[in-house]
Amino acid sequence: MFKTERLLLRAFKESDMDNIMELMNDERVQPLISTDYIAPLGPAYAQLFKKNLLENEKVITFILETLDTHEFVGQMNLAVVNRKNRDAEFSIMTSPRWWNIGFGSEATAWCVDYAFRELDQHRLSLSVFGGNPRAIDLYRRMGFKQEGVKRKANWNHGKWEDIVFMAILDEEWESRQKEEKDAGGWVTLQTPEIEVAESQMWREVEGCTRTPNSMSI
Repeated sequence: MFKTERLLLRAFKESDMDNIMELMNDERVQPLISTDYIAPLGPAYAQLFKKNLLENEKVITFILETLDTHEFVGQMNLAVVNRKNRDAEFSIMTSPRWWNIGFGSEATAWCVDYAFRELDQHRLSLSVFGGNPRAIDLYRRMGFKQEGVKRKANWNHGKWEDIVFMAILDEEWESRQKEEKDAGGWVTLQTPEIEVAESQMWREVEGCTRTPNSMSI
């Protein structure tokens, strides 16, 4: 298992499904992670989602818990979608209960570091809805740069919104690490034990499309 200052990042267990489905059915969260119709997701969807979590070999899933009380915070995925080009995709969703206290920033910063330092990726990519400015701001602070926009691509709450594509490269991450080290803020991974599960991001479950990189902060 991995640790940050306040979070435990562990492997997915089948017992996590109730928390995951409750999160994905939250009316505040689902519009941030889905390009499909906003509607209740039932047992059939849960079974397909769990199957993908357990069987996909390209995606590492982290369940986020509070370090002190082991309460469920959310789910984070890192998908190595192109091994030849070392191009990974990042996604995260967190419970509204834990918004606005920096857990999203803490988990994202750790995962960016992990992708480059431990997995030796060349790129880390994501997409995010244009109607989620807090997530876009967070990603920019983490070093992601906007690479493109799919204009008016998602109908949400009675209006069209863009899908924004962002990425950070290994040399950009290295430059940020050097700046942090020079400023006395070098951050290292806390990895006393490693427990990693492979999974499927919530992008597609039997035709039900989920945007791969949402952020609920």
